[in-house]
Amino acid sequence: MTNDAQKHLDKAARLLAKGDGFYAQAADEIIAAQQSDPTLGYREIAANFGRSKSWVEKVVAWRTSVPSSTQPTPYSGQSDEINARKTKQMLREAPMEQVERMLAELPKERQQAIAAAVGSGYDAARIVENERVSRLTPAEKKEIEAAKAGITGPINKALGGFTTLGVVGHIEQATEDLSEMIATSAVTAESIYRIDQAHELFLTELEVARAMAGLGEESIA
Repeated sequence: MTNDAQKHLDKAARLLAKGDGFYAQAADEIIAAQQSDPTLGYREIAANFGRSKSWVEKVVAWRTSVPSSTQPTPYSGQSDEINARKTKQMLREAPMEQVERMLAELPKERQQAIAAAVGSGYDAARIVENERVSRLTPAEKKEIEAAKAGITGPINKALGGFTTLGVVGHIEQATEDLSEMIATSAVTAESIYRIDQAHELFLTELEVARAMAGLGEESIA
């Protein structure tokens, strides 16, 4: 195939991707490719589009009929089928990074539906559960949330004691580390800046914790 013929076919492919309204222009490009390279057969043209030889023949026959503009385009009304074929081809041939990026941009519910469709038991169960929850009345949802709070509340409070020890331990260790930096003259403006940032974040969370504990702005004894 000559370079000119290939250029015409590439342009035809781009036109066909736009839909039925561009069939005439695409057919003109196919015919131009044949004229540019008389040895170019329908089978070779079809391979460029991932279509059959008969598809190319019908497109060319439609365009060369008189007058083609009064006749429906070949395969008109089959846009859903064509789109499905293109999607399958893309999923089969596109780099996995591209496919993963496209899936990641979908809503979470759609991601779960796709995962369930290809055999994920967890996602299938998650979809069923989401549908069940969506049918609950506001009163039923409130009752379930209250039950969860009754179960997890005491557990979280019990675990909170262990977490508190961890927080205190980290603060005490940080205090010792800072004292050592002071003693060895290892303090720099950059290190103080970073410590200040971490300290501000900690104080913000501490104020939230105070409020949740009902202490308001009171200091801890």
